[in-house]
Amino acid sequence: MDLARIETGKISLEMSNIEFSKFLEQIIHMFEPQFHQKQLKFTVEISEKVPQYVRIDKKRLEQILINLMGNALKFTLEGEVKFRVDYRFQTAYFEIHDTGCGIAEIDLERIFQPFERGHNVVQGSFAGTGLGLPIVKLLVDILGGELKVSSTLKQGSIFRVKLYLPSKSLIHPIADVASNTVLGYTGHRRKILVVDNEA
Repeated sequence: MDLARIETGKISLEMSNIEFSKFLEQIIHMFEPQFHQKQLKFTVEISEKVPQYVRIDKKRLEQILINLMGNALKFTLEGEVKFRVDYRFQTAYFEIHDTGCGIAEIDLERIFQPFERGHNVVQGSFAGTGLGLPIVKLLVDILGGELKVSSTLKQGSIFRVKLYLPSKSLIHPIADVASNTVLGYTGHRRKILVVDNEA
């Protein structure tokens, strides 16, 4: 993704209703073989409170999680990576915890700047452009969420993402109809006012 497009506001969100559990499974299955190949333990904890359907820009959420999970994979040479998902009050909480090289305290703010990397990362030892975290930060901001990081040098990092993801109870039921059968209204003529906050 072109970082400049995000910074100049030339990016649009395509909100849709997604099957949340299935979406999470796809992310997990994408990374399981890679963690196995590096002989890293991969632990997944998905809360039972996670709803079947949520409303979000699927592509942007996917980019956020793939970037964070990819970083955990890249910077963890031994140990494990934990992926946790919790859900409370129409809000999803994602947590990626690794036992990698960690980030020095002086670098915690700087890593969200384009092309910046932690001082403890030897250039050339880890491939990358230094754009992953800035993109994640901007996407989380655009989605109205919150991104936090805590880290200890040579022990690992924890990235936490908080996003408002309205569940099925706030989604119009017609979006979840499995079949293409639509039944019309039978009764006397009525007027309906439709108001939407999305263009």
